[in-house]
Amino acid sequence: MGQKTISIVAETMQEARDKLKSEVPDGMHILSEKIISDGKQKKIKARADSTEQAFKKARSKIPAEAIMLAEKELLPFEVKTITIEAADEKEIEKKIKDQFDSGTKIKNYKLLVPGKKGFLGIGKTLNQYEVQITQQAEVEISYKTKVAITAEIGEGLTSWKQLLSISKDTKDSLSSSSLLSVYPHQILFVVIAALQNKVDDDSYFKDIPFGQVSNSVIKKAQRYIDKPPVPSLMSMFGIQLPADRYSITRTGDIQRKSNPQLDGLIVTVADCLKQYGNVNITDYEKICNYAFKAIMHYSEIPIASYFFLLPYLDRIKGHKNIIVEEAKMNIYKGVEGLLFEMYDELGEGQVITESRIKNKIKQLMS
Repeated sequence: MGQKTISIVAETMQEARDKLKSEVPDGMHILSEKIISDGKQKKIKARADSTEQAFKKARSKIPAEAIMLAEKELLPFEVKTITIEAADEKEIEKKIKDQFDSGTKIKNYKLLVPGKKGFLGIGKTLNQYEVQITQQAEVEISYKTKVAITAEIGEGLTSWKQLLSISKDTKDSLSSSSLLSVYPHQILFVVIAALQNKVDDDSYFKDIPFGQVSNSVIKKAQRYIDKPPVPSLMSMFGIQLPADRYSITRTGDIQRKSNPQLDGLIVTVADCLKQYGNVNITDYEKICNYAFKAIMHYSEIPIASYFFLLPYLDRIKGHKNIIVEEAKMNIYKGVEGLLFEMYDELGEGQVITESRIKNKIKQLMS
């Protein structure tokens, strides 16, 4: 994949963005962007023993290409004489430091009235000093520079690692919005994963295929959500899953309607539930709770989350209004439907494991 760097300088950020977009050749996209200068007004302060020296010091810190907007004297150079009570020279320095800012310096001092030792601490007084201090001049300069950005452009992305690198390196939304039309599902999935603190490293994405998502794959995922298959044993008796089996409470929690007959099937084959030991199949409440535990557990498999989020991501890619709870609810529905389909596919003594689910979804996405 050929890549190259483009550098843009303009008066405003909007002008820089427009200019950058116009310089991207057909068939190429902005892969990453770095703002060198945002073009906003900045201020710099400096102190010295005269106003002129302070301005000279401040100007030396401003970029050569900057445009000066205003120069202001905040404090003039000043010499003051004050009286301080202190035990010794060190205490004089400490009191000056505590009472005045860092631009204040001691020029000289002299003892005016010696202190008294007193008797047993009674009648003790501190020395009185006349202290001459100088207050440095302080100035402020306002300036601005032109907007400067650099961007890496290329034919496209080939891995989650590249996409994650862009999301970490790019502070501005330009590259994300540019790539959103090409990789909408991937970018929105990264956003949702980030909202759940799941993108600390790219290992989370290692089992998920990267590339364009076809409509047929989205429709496959949607079928499990909207019309989940029911094991043949139960469908013979007319048992079906209601469309409203999941809902979001006012507190933002996701709740699920129980179905003891179907939930019992999940509990008997979900390998992740072995840790809880044998469950009494007549204990409907526990059966339903454990079935939901299994659904939530397998929903955490990255490729399962991605696959069953595809219809939701496809729906929101235009307006990008992400509701995490709604996204998770779609995953739960899809995983539940997948578990029931896999139940019918199991051989004698087999159970549903994470690896079986990963392989099944990879087949569905191929």
